[in-house]
Amino acid sequence: MRNLQVLILSGAAASLSACASTAPVLKANSRMAVKANIAAQAIAPDADQKANRHIPQNRALREAARKRYEAGEVRQPKVQKTN
Repeated sequence: MRNLQVLILSGAAASLSACASTAPVLKANSRMAVKANIAAQAIAPDADQKANRHIPQNRALREAARKRYEAGEVRQPKVQKTN
């Protein structure tokens, strides 16, 4: 019975020591993992998209949208199907 208790306690101690040694390693590399995930999901713009960055403001459209919003007549977005 005594041997079984010693075996269980030593197994628990070994398990806890393994957790203590891996946690700082995971924490140190988590920032690099997040950056890698963001880079993998980012879409690089092509030359046409890079050249067309300026979107001019249209004061009339902005004012009409604000009036529709204040009147509670907001247009619902159109559903676009994908293949």
